[in-house]
Parts: sequence; structure tokens; C-alpha cells
Amino acid sequence: MTYLTLYGYFVAGIVLSVLVPIAVKWIVAARADIEKGSIWLVVWQFIRPVLMVAGGSAILGIFLLLIFLATGTKVTDITWYNAVLYGYGWDATLQKIREGRNG
Repeated sequence: MTYLTLYGYFVAGIVLSVLVPIAVKWIVAARADIEKGSIWLVVWQFIRPVLMVAGGSAILGIFLLLIFLATGTKVTDITWYNAVLYGYGWDATLQKIREGRNG
């Protein structure tokens, strides 16, 4: 596995961590009456948070990769699914810390 591949799996885990709560909210919202409006507005409202998640995840993925490299672990010693879980766990932990500060 290359560093770029490892980074991609970290970002994938971070994206999952962010999108799972968003998906739950969307499912709940889909059960409610949906406002009528421009299809482009609906598409933009759907895509905007996903684009924001992608940008934030890319930044967090860099920090996670740097932390991983600082441990001295070889890239060949990690599997793709562990990398996704590391990314997921990393971001889920940051979310909990943020919720604790705001709550």
C-alpha cells in the first residue's frame, strides 16, 4: 500500500464518520413533507454538505496520515479496512470532543 492509498482510506473513514449522522437526518427528513421548489435548489442543498464534508475530510486525512507516520509503523503493515476504521474512529472522536465543548 502506498502513502497516497493509505491517505485515501483514512479520508474514506472520515467521510463515513461524518456522513452517517447526515444520512440519518436525511432519512428522517425524507419522511416529513418535502418543500416544493426548484430542482436545482434541492440538488444544491443535497450536494453542499457533502462538498463541505469532502473538503474537511481531506484536511483531517492529512493530519491522520502524519500522526500515523509519526508512529513509525510501516505502510505495508496496515490493511485497507483498518485504515478506514482508523479514519472513522479519528473523526468520531473529534466529533465527540466538539460536542462536549458545545454541550
